[in-house]
Amino acid sequence: MAQTAVTANPVGYCVVLFAISLAGPRIPQTQPDDLRPAQFDVLVVLDISRSMQATDLAPNRLQRAALEMHEFLSIAQSSRVGIVVYGARPHLFAPLTNDANAVRFYLQHLETLVLPTHGTDHAAALDFAQQELAAREQALPAAVLWITDGDIPADQHTTLQTRAQALKAAGIPLYSLGVGTEDGEAISLPGGKWLEHEGQAVRSRRDSALLQSLTAQAGGAYSAVKDDASDWQTLYTNGIAQAFPAAAASDTQQWRELYVWTLLLGMMCVWLAIRGRKNEEA
Repeated sequence: MAQTAVTANPVGYCVVLFAISLAGPRIPQTQPDDLRPAQFDVLVVLDISRSMQATDLAPNRLQRAALEMHEFLSIAQSSRVGIVVYGARPHLFAPLTNDANAVRFYLQHLETLVLPTHGTDHAAALDFAQQELAAREQALPAAVLWITDGDIPADQHTTLQTRAQALKAAGIPLYSLGVGTEDGEAISLPGGKWLEHEGQAVRSRRDSALLQSLTAQAGGAYSAVKDDASDWQTLYTNGIAQAFPAAAASDTQQWRELYVWTLLLGMMCVWLAIRGRKNEEA
C-alpha cells in the first residue's frame, strides 16, 4: 500500500509547519460594540429645562438634541457613554456603558421625562457630572459633553466659570453642543400660552460666546448644532477623540492567532516521524 506524502516525509512537513508557526499567522478579529473595551468615558450633561421646548429648531430643541445624541453614539465607538439630565437639579439618567443600544433605549424615553422642579442650574449639573466621574471604579480618561441651548442667566456666569476651571484642574475637558439659535424663540406653555416676564413673552436665545468661553477655559471646544456632521467633527473627531492620545493609540486592531493550528499539525508530524522510525527498527 502506497504511503501518503506526509507519512513518507514527515520531517520535511515538520520543518515547514514549525516555520509557519514561528511566522505567527493571524487574521483580524472584530468584536461587538458592547464587548469592545472602552478607551475613555464621555458623560453627557443634557439640559432638559423648559427652554429646551422652544421650536426654533424642529421639532423642538430637546428632540433635536436627542437626534444629535443618536448621531454621536454612531461615532463614539471607543468610549463609554452616560447621560446626566438637569433642570433645577441634576439626575443620572443613563449610567456609563459601552452598549450604545442601551443608551438609545434611554433616549426613547427622554421626551416623557418630567423633572420635579422648574428652573435651570447649569453649574450644579456640571458639578454633579464631575462628582460622578470621580466616583467611577474604572478610572478611564474622561470628558464632559454639555448639550444645552445656552440660555444662561447672567447671575450664573461666574459660578460656571468656576466649574469650568474645576473640570480643567481635574483633567476633564468640557465640550459643548449649542442647541437653539441666536435669534431665539419664545417659550411655549401648555394650553397655547407663552412664558412671560412682566407681561412680555420670554425669548430664549443661545449664547454661543459664553459657551465658547467656558469650554475654552476647561480645555475643550464648542460647536453650535449643524445640519451636517461638522458639529461632531469639531466636538468628537477633532476634539474628544484627540484629547486622550494614549487611549486612542491603544485602540488597536484585535487579531485571532492561528499559529496554534500549524503548531499542532507540526507536532502530529513529529509523532508520525517517531512512529515511522520505530516501525522501521521493528
